[in-house]
Order: sequence, then C-alpha cells, then structure tokens
Amino acid sequence: MAKLTGWLWPVLIISGIFIYLIFVPKDDCDCIKSVVNIESPFNFFEMKFKKIDGLQVADGRFPRMLEYIPESGRIDTTKKFPFILYIHGYGALGTRNMKGICRILYDGTSFDGGSLPANLEWGNVPVVKVNGKDEEFIILAPQYDDYMFPTNFPDSKDIDEFIDYALKHYPQIDSTRMYMTGISAGANMVLEYIASSEARAARFAGAGISSLCSYRFTDWNKEHGILAENIAKAKLPVWFIQSIEDDKDCPPVIPQEWVDGINENGGYPPR
Repeated sequence: MAKLTGWLWPVLIISGIFIYLIFVPKDDCDCIKSVVNIESPFNFFEMKFKKIDGLQVADGRFPRMLEYIPESGRIDTTKKFPFILYIHGYGALGTRNMKGICRILYDGTSFDGGSLPANLEWGNVPVVKVNGKDEEFIILAPQYDDYMFPTNFPDSKDIDEFIDYALKHYPQIDSTRMYMTGISAGANMVLEYIASSEARAARFAGAGISSLCSYRFTDWNKEHGILAENIAKAKLPVWFIQSIEDDKDCPPVIPQEWVDGINENGGYPPR
C-alpha cells in the first residue's frame, strides 16, 4: 500500500493540473485554447490567432490585437489575400494588458458562440470558393480599452489609422477586397465609419453589422454627417443581423431604418 501511495500522489497532482487547464477558463488565451481544442490535448497551447501587443496606432486607441494569417500566406509571402477587419463589442473591452485580449473570443456570446474569432479558434476557418478557387482571409481583430459614447471611444479617424497601419504592415492584403464586421459597440463603429463619408465606405468591398444600437436619426449622427446616403453612394453591400435577444435595448427597427435609408438613396440593396 505504501508503494501505491508513493506514485499515486504525483499522478493525482498532474491529473489535477491538467483538468484545471482544460476545464477552468482563464483570461489568458493559451488556457482558453485548452477549452477550444479539447479533442487535441497535445496541441492545446497553439492558437490559430497570434496575439500582438504594443501597437502604436491611433494614439493608443488600439494597443493590441489578434492576428490571423492563413498558413499558405506564411509559406508564400507574396500571395495576396482578402482582408477582414473585426471590431469587437463592449463586452470584449480590454483590461489594459494582454490578459484581457481573449475577451474578443467570447465577444457577445459564450465561447462556443457565433463570433468570428471564436469560430476561427474552433476550426471554422472562413473559406470562400470563387471561380473554383478557395479564397482564405487575413483577419485582424484590434482591441480597444475604452467605449464611453459620445466622449471616449474609437471613432472613424481612429479606424482609418488602423486600416492604414494594416495595409502598411501586411502587404499581402488585397486593398480591393477588404471587408469589415462588428458586433454591438463594434457594429456601431462599423456603421459610423461607412456612413461617415462615401470615400470611407468605398474603401471596403462589404460590411457585416450585428446587433446595431445606433438609431439613424439621432442628433449626434446628423451633426457628424453619419448618413445612409454615404453608404448608398458608395454602392457598398451591407448585411445587417439583429438577434431577437437584442429586442429590449436594440430593437430590429434600428437596422431597418438604415436599410430603408440605403434603399431610398439608390444604394446596393442591403440584407
């Protein structure tokens, strides 16, 4: 019995540590990865996204981000890829350090939910077939630490600066095939950006907006030129998604106002 006790304790300790890593999510991405990749425990410290810290972008508005580059892009650095800019919601606000960056993975959902970053970590890598060819995407998900509308939040100028940063530091991005998407507060920022000017809307080939909370006819939008006409003039395809769970604070009438405005001004018919 003494011999059994001698080797049993180390086994129990090691097993406890392993179970802790697997089943207790942390703010640190690597530990959360163990939950995502539970079917491959020998690889659970490897994320598909790369964590980037210390960004000097937009006066510190975006101090860190998650970066995804397809494997084929790491092999052939001259290959061009379409680009997705993902802007997270209020629930994924940063904690002013790297420990909070994995909040982006939970963004607006449980970890097994539907946000783009979480889906990618689960292995649902976005691939689109075009003319018989599989197209993969470079995906950047910057994190911001502050969202206090209307006084302290990343605005269209800040997003412009991030896009310029991305094009400079990722020459593989095809600037004619850029897409942006966001959820909740991120949806508000996407909408503000593409509605702030025709030129800004024209930078992108499409936009996806989930759980929008920005009414079209607010005084703030009018004063800052946030207009459906700008989206319409750029002929930008936009897909609005609103959940039934959004009804209380952000009802479907909000995106419907923008859909109507784009249609009234002859824009590309939104979904």
